[in-house]
Amino acid sequence: MLWLTPSETDYPVTDEFVSGYQGQAATSLQLASVAASTDSDRSALQLLGNELANMKKLSNKILAARKNMNYISPDALKGDPLDAQILSCARSLAAMAASGHFQDDGYCN
Repeated sequence: MLWLTPSETDYPVTDEFVSGYQGQAATSLQLASVAASTDSDRSALQLLGNELANMKKLSNKILAARKNMNYISPDALKGDPLDAQILSCARSLAAMAASGHFQDDGYCN
């Protein structure tokens, strides 16, 4: 069973646990879509949508493993290509937000 340790407390990864975060992310993406006013904003919004879709794929993969009672080691995501893509995209989006300029470096596609 995969356990996340955000602090001193362990939480099992369940459908309910994941769906709460997915709902918050979907709401935030909707708010961003309403606020998008330039071509760069809309392009960045597409990249955010891609990141959300990839995070959902990874969550579904983990939830399926848990449902099938497969053991997931704490370092299971090391070397996982989808996890690596998500992290690279997140860094790219953070750099874009910090600079204030749209730049598609391909990590979120």
